Amino acid sequence: MQNSKLQFKIKNFKLLTQLLIFNFVLLTCASGANASSLALSVSPPLLEVILAPGKSITKAYEVVNDSDSDIYLRTRVVPFEPAGSEGGVTLKLGNEPTVEPIFEKNGLQISLSNANLKLGETFLLKAGERRQLVLKVRAVAGSADKDYYLTLLAEQSSQGEFAGTSGSQPRLLTPGTGGQASGKIGSNLLITISGSGQPKQVGTIAEFSAQPRVADIFDKVSLNLIIANVDKNFFKPIGKIEIFQGKEKKLAELALRPDNVLSGSSRRIGCWLDESEIPCQFKAFWPGRYRALVTFSPDLAPAETQAGEVYFWLLPIKLMAGLLLAGVIVVLTIKKLGH
Repeated sequence: MQNSKLQFKIKNFKLLTQLLIFNFVLLTCASGANASSLALSVSPPLLEVILAPGKSITKAYEVVNDSDSDIYLRTRVVPFEPAGSEGGVTLKLGNEPTVEPIFEKNGLQISLSNANLKLGETFLLKAGERRQLVLKVRAVAGSADKDYYLTLLAEQSSQGEFAGTSGSQPRLLTPGTGGQASGKIGSNLLITISGSGQPKQVGTIAEFSAQPRVADIFDKVSLNLIIANVDKNFFKPIGKIEIFQGKEKKLAELALRPDNVLSGSSRRIGCWLDESEIPCQFKAFWPGRYRALVTFSPDLAPAETQAGEVYFWLLPIKLMAGLLLAGVIVVLTIKKLGH
């Protein structure tokens, strides 16, 4: 009884501590934002482009201030690189003192085509206002085939103070300035320069495993798939996972989610159904040995098919344990009655 009371007090103490920490963080964030709510959105969230050297495209973006406060914005383009196997990215912000009106890198040029606005210039977006930004992407003639992973970044500030802005209105962030709300939101750009219009795509299976390898018939088996991009152009894996019992009896089929796998990176691929993400899992009540077969190819290279397989077992472990326990209880009861 004393142990139960002690555990109850410990649980209450942990819960109280978590609530205090949550309230502290909430109040800190609210005071840091000066009691104003900032809600900024940029659409579309992703742009995928294949450009031939010497060609260009324009794309209209919409920036919306859904908050109840006016905010200052500036836009710039920054590179990013893939981080980890879950689809994360790391922005390469650098320490640039200014933001140039034209982003230029190895034959790729990006700018805004708005008549009165350039990249890096500060502008006011009133509460509830929408603003269209027209992005121009150009591949200079003679550019080499290559992927570029970039982010169109919209940086916001309630007072119009940024770490550096090019143009006629430079505004430097004053150290120790308080009472302003700031933040960043971005739209990723996956740009492929290809003279043929058919970039080379090559992927391999870095991992395909079943967890656990021996499972109970009442539990689900998770199928973990990681695909690696071993060439210079990103791709979407198009494929499926098939579940067999025996040699030919197919019990299930799971479609792979076509997530982007960037050059030089690996990504964990999930499954989907009716364009909705679902777990790559399997469950069956019939005991035995099962085989999971995965096949995929890059979206623009259907001939580059890769395959892998893994075996796992489903057994009535809990049922057998229950029967064994019941048998032990029966034997002990009989022996006790016999005495």
